[in-house]
Amino acid sequence: MIVILNHQDARRAQVILSVQRPAYEIEAEIIHSKEIPRLYDTIKDIQLSELAF
Repeated sequence: MIVILNHQDARRAQVILSVQRPAYEIEAEIIHSKEIPRLYDTIKDIQLSELAF
């Protein structure tokens, strides 16, 4: 089942970030570049995002 998360909630945003950041770190390693904007997201960035999580 797919559930859309309330990413505006600080705790939920932290959980999203704890999954998102390691994934982008792996991607950055694979492509040999740290120039991935989402790699540097903060909890506030997640909360303000218009994406669905």
